[in-house]
Amino acid sequence: MSAWDPWVENGRGNKLPFCAIYGQNDGCPYTTVKNAARFQPDDVKELNQAADGAKMAGVVLKDGTKWACVRADNGVAMLKGKGDEAMKKKMMVAAKSKTTLVIGMIENDEVSGGELRDIVEGQLAVKLADAGC
Repeated sequence: MSAWDPWVENGRGNKLPFCAIYGQNDGCPYTTVKNAARFQPDDVKELNQAADGAKMAGVVLKDGTKWACVRADNGVAMLKGKGDEAMKKKMMVAAKSKTTLVIGMIENDEVSGGELRDIVEGQLAVKLADAGC
């Protein structure tokens, strides 16, 4: 078990089925929670750039999934799935703290986009930044 796991469990306890924390610079996973979202280091780099506003046209991850960047500001990107109907129901938020990238994802209407952002940014990334991470 990783010391980072309670952070992810907090996010998952707040209605997020998928949540993970990665290092901003190397894209390495900091969490080992079962069912945590799994991304490759290149995916984390893409999502990091999206959070900086550099990927407004969207992101294509290593698994081939396509994501439209709905909004990007202040180190937070909101992305909506593109493709078939199941993918269009997915939404992801990537939020930066000082050294980490927190990623939360929903697959349907578990929570609204605003609630997703609130959990990932407000309840996780900001608290991590306040803790010096």
